Amino acid sequence: HLTDESTEQQATGGTDALIRGLRDLENAPPQARARQEQMLQRIIDQRAAALYALTEKNPRLVWLKALPDTLRQKVPASLRARIEQEVDASGTVVGRIADDFAAGRAQHQFFLDVPENGTTRRLNIDVADRGLTQDDLLKLVGRRVKMRGMLLTDHLVVGDKRTVQLVANEGTTTTTVTPTTSPVVSGNQPTLVIIGNLQDKANTCTASGLATSMFTGAASVNALYQESSRGQVSFSGDVVGPFTINYSSTACEYSAWSTALDAAAKAAGVNLSNYKRITYNMPPNGSCGWSGLAYMPGTRSWVNTCSAGVFAHELGHNLSLHHAATPSAEYGDGSDPMGGARMVQFNAANRVMAGWQPTGTLQDVVGSGSFTITSVSLTSALSPQVLRVRKPDTSEQYYVSMRTAAGFDTNLSAYKGLVTVHRASGTLPSKTVILAQLAAGQSYNDTTNGIQITASTIDAVNGGATVAVAMNTPACSATAPGVAVSPASQTASPGLARTYTMTVSNRNSASCPSSTFALAQVLPAGFSGSFAPASLTLASGASANVSWSVTSPSTAADASYPLSATVTESVSKGAAAANASYVVYKDASAPAVTITSPMQGSILTRGSITVNASATDSNGVASVSFHVDGKLLGTDTSAPYSMKWNARKAAIGNHTISVTATDSAGNTSAPVSVSVTLR
Repeated sequence: HLTDESTEQQATGGTDALIRGLRDLENAPPQARARQEQMLQRIIDQRAAALYALTEKNPRLVWLKALPDTLRQKVPASLRARIEQEVDASGTVVGRIADDFAAGRAQHQFFLDVPENGTTRRLNIDVADRGLTQDDLLKLVGRRVKMRGMLLTDHLVVGDKRTVQLVANEGTTTTTVTPTTSPVVSGNQPTLVIIGNLQDKANTCTASGLATSMFTGAASVNALYQESSRGQVSFSGDVVGPFTINYSSTACEYSAWSTALDAAAKAAGVNLSNYKRITYNMPPNGSCGWSGLAYMPGTRSWVNTCSAGVFAHELGHNLSLHHAATPSAEYGDGSDPMGGARMVQFNAANRVMAGWQPTGTLQDVVGSGSFTITSVSLTSALSPQVLRVRKPDTSEQYYVSMRTAAGFDTNLSAYKGLVTVHRASGTLPSKTVILAQLAAGQSYNDTTNGIQITASTIDAVNGGATVAVAMNTPACSATAPGVAVSPASQTASPGLARTYTMTVSNRNSASCPSSTFALAQVLPAGFSGSFAPASLTLASGASANVSWSVTSPSTAADASYPLSATVTESVSKGAAAANASYVVYKDASAPAVTITSPMQGSILTRGSITVNASATDSNGVASVSFHVDGKLLGTDTSAPYSMKWNARKAAIGNHTISVTATDSAGNTSAPVSVSVTLR
């Protein structure tokens, strides 16, 4: 077991120890190889444990300390499975959210469900690229994707946002991570609630009470969804239990709880296949640190309270609804159950994205003007209730609406009689963020996009308002550049150059002028490096690649060395850094070389004869030399390797063709020969 203090140190040192262990194995005499492999296995296991622990703490370090594949192939096959490997994985993205309403925080985790041998393998998605945000992953939830990452047991560490692609349909991929269509949440949701007791803690919720608050009561979860969705979504079902399971509250073993409760319900005669969703109701448990947990989208949720609002919130996650927030608070929007789990109607943004606003109640605003809206609390109205305004800089949407005391919205403590402005991506799942609550005469200003939204008049009694939207000239919004480096790690013998590709992105808004980007590097002592080109000028929103060549000193010891490149942008004066690794491993092995033609024993006619060869080496082949009867015919420095033999005047009879290959480290192979006969 690794302590928090030692995890990063052991992960950092683990790669260097592995490199030394490989060298020791390579140099070990035959009688000592078994013992050296055992030592190498211990190093690999310790390193794997450190990297595994680091996946959730610092995935970037996992990516940077990954062993290059050329060195991975040097590890004995029996030990290779414990070494991380860069892979392409395809599957469906699933989110899991743990809600701690009391502390106002949520824990998000994303998974990739990969089909494998007739089952599904669930991989934890860990992100090493800071450019791949939680919002990006949210846009992928419930969708098939292909992503490239470093696979370590059941963790997939994604190092480059650009490798994440939506799978449009079988055999076709798109190059964007933004879905173009929104799923509509609809239909009856047959739901089973299973009440559980722990060995040391009994549940205070009752089956009759939960049945009322979930399905049958006037203030039930079912009634709330029916009202907000205009009858498009309903919940029906049953509550069973309580069942006491053989677990205590000292650990939050929610997955094991559900397995045990499923078995108890089946033993009691419950057919689980009759239900689309199952919610496990457990006693409050301090070891969990949350009141509710749910997969998004999903069929399972866990609720550690009797509150109908928490049930509505977690089931909302199952339906792909995300949190209703403010810019500074995860659950700050009290105008929606996906905020602080209040039993109020859903906000306008969630209703539109879920497909609950019928034709005529949503109006898209594409230019300046004055617009009349009716309160979204009035769920029978067919006049415009929501204004949707595109936010060009982020391709999100503004949703403008108002609320009044009607139906479940009589529970609203605020928001009534005001024009509200929400921001969301436009498709589920998306966090909705409330940005403004406007009284008559007040405005919300987005200077970056030149958008002003003003509540001109408000009729709080009848539930209506007029809203003015002005489209003005946007201001320049300058921000730090984006930079990424690939590959994350390469290996070479000391003294050799390796080339990395840096991708630099201008992230300033469209109204900003072009920017100049200055490049700088921080290298280990004795290393040298250069950029080509040495600087860049890019328009707003543009990207370009830079070739970054790094050379280690000829005296460098076998180890992994950190590299850092910094990009500074002229308009924002902001800077961004990207990191990579250069693994020095002195190559003592000569290239593998073969003569592909002519074949051994060939009978050839005198004339111009082409000799072909293939050569491979982990550090790269520098040249292949061709000989006939011991005399140099010529040298080829690039694949495919070949040479012409002018045999027009050569003697009739037997001749020997031989080739040697030299790698970048100067290692030369033994000659490989074939005998041919000229006639």
